[in-house]
Amino acid sequence: EPEEKEVAPTNALEAGTRITAQKSSNQLLVRTRPAQWKEIEAAIKRLDNPPLQVQIETRILEVKLTGELDLGVQWYLGRLAGNSSSTTVANASGSQGALGGGGAGLGATDSLFYSFVSSNLQVALHALETNGRTQVLSAPSLVVMNNQPAQIQVGDNIPINQTTVNTGDADTTLSSVEYVQTGVILDVVPRINPGGLVYMDIQQQVSDAESQSANSDTPVNPRISTRSVSTQVAVQSGQTVLLGGLIKQDNGESVSAVPYLGRVPGLRWLFGSTSKSKDRTELIVLITPKVITSSGQARQVTDDYRQQMQLLRPGG
Repeated sequence: EPEEKEVAPTNALEAGTRITAQKSSNQLLVRTRPAQWKEIEAAIKRLDNPPLQVQIETRILEVKLTGELDLGVQWYLGRLAGNSSSTTVANASGSQGALGGGGAGLGATDSLFYSFVSSNLQVALHALETNGRTQVLSAPSLVVMNNQPAQIQVGDNIPINQTTVNTGDADTTLSSVEYVQTGVILDVVPRINPGGLVYMDIQQQVSDAESQSANSDTPVNPRISTRSVSTQVAVQSGQTVLLGGLIKQDNGESVSAVPYLGRVPGLRWLFGSTSKSKDRTELIVLITPKVITSSGQARQVTDDYRQQMQLLRPGG
């Protein structure tokens, strides 16, 4: 595509008018008579509107499902916030090996995804974060143009070893490494309507790498369990939506015994005990879109980011 493109004049303009667009510098070169210039200048000012942008703030939290949270975050927040708009979507990817299915040991009631919006959500979230059972894993933020895709990834790239054997006159073994993204991956496409309502197409994926034990020196690739879901939500600028339902259960076992006697065969059960535990956690994601409508707001967002980075510096 050429950097310069000449625009043919319309019937309202004189034939001697010539308009050339330069994409590299985002400029228009206009050659016309003085009588036509004011009309062209007014049209350019009407059309030259800065595109809307959206600041997307996210917080990723892990909640221990114990005590009053035993029934899950959705029930807990609904009881505190009230007047909520909650949408539940059945998870269709709870197959063996998926996070929340098979290896994670979850039941069918845990294979649900929901979005939660309420005018009292911030009050309920404050109560949730101060009860001692919530851990903030990450709080990424970014700015994206209206109707453009954005991706937020919080996690690791896990190396997966691949081996290919070519059979022929001489067997050849080729080894390669492929990196797979794990953790929390959010793909968001915001769309803004004139009233400030932000529609968001969200694809959420949570994956976890489980290490495999091996009795040989041959490296064993970890099993990566994944659960993903797609949803659409609509919130006002500055309002927070909660995405949840990704519950994981870890089964643990601990052995306690009297020193020496607990290791004697036959006496182990008399002087020792075994206890089992189940730790259930729910991963929730908070998304807050904020519409940026002016260059002043954009500068303010940049200044806020700069101040936050300065606070992270040693001695800042």
